[in-house]
Amino acid sequence: MRTGARFPPFASLSALTLARRAAIIRHVIRGVSHFLSALREERTSGRRAVLGLALALFAAFFGFTLLVNDPTEAPSLIYAIPIGLLALEFGVAAGLIGALAAMALFTSAVLIEDQMIGPVGFLTRALAFAFAGAGVGLLAARLRGSEARVRSILEGSHEGLADLGPFELTALVGEQPDQPRVGGR
Repeated sequence: MRTGARFPPFASLSALTLARRAAIIRHVIRGVSHFLSALREERTSGRRAVLGLALALFAAFFGFTLLVNDPTEAPSLIYAIPIGLLALEFGVAAGLIGALAAMALFTSAVLIEDQMIGPVGFLTRALAFAFAGAGVGLLAARLRGSEARVRSILEGSHEGLADLGPFELTALVGEQPDQPRVGGR
């Protein structure tokens, strides 16, 4: 691994031992575990839970990139998972904000580990993160639009639609006073 000039605030962090890095990872994993158990409680709303999960994944993956400490392995590409989660739940803007956060974490790991990553390395990761955030956000918006069109058609009709999946029965019934609406949002 090539080394360059050290940045004074990060000089001592690059000397972390493998045991200390493993302890940091265990601590992050323990935090993610506590967070996931909190997700099971009813008082946590879905959107807040997705945001919390994405933040926890960013933290866990940052620890992972510090543990791997080899840019040729490209551990930073795993940031695409929380970027996709944010884009899926909150849209394109949140996906792009997630991409910026991933680039900030990647840059921090490069500085902490004193790695030499060239402009092409930064540019390719930035483009991959941005396209992941924007692409998933756009696809999620199209899916929501399609779902809204199907719902409006079903709610205005006197017919119903039932989907018999492998694990559950989902029924969408038109708005009729004598028939309850089952399934869906």
